[in-house]
Amino acid sequence: MFGFRFHPRARHPLVRLLALVVGGAVLLVVLAFGFFAAVALAIGGAIVVLFNALRTPQRAAEGAPAPQAPAGVIEGEFKVVRETPARH
Repeated sequence: MFGFRFHPRARHPLVRLLALVVGGAVLLVVLAFGFFAAVALAIGGAIVVLFNALRTPQRAAEGAPAPQAPAGVIEGEFKVVRETPARH
């Protein structure tokens, strides 16, 4: 339907081989750039996390440990989401 092509394929085998080598080299450069960019982001993120961990003081452990619950008791916290009125 559309007869327009951007670049017709070269017929000479050396030109085709050169295009293949140049395309492969460009692909390797782009992949290497992406790899080094990912490594730089990972190192930068690790430095930020380490800096934040060193900057904020660690809380000292509380003096006495909390008393243990009796056997068969499950401890936890809850929050009342909705209180329904009592039915009469």
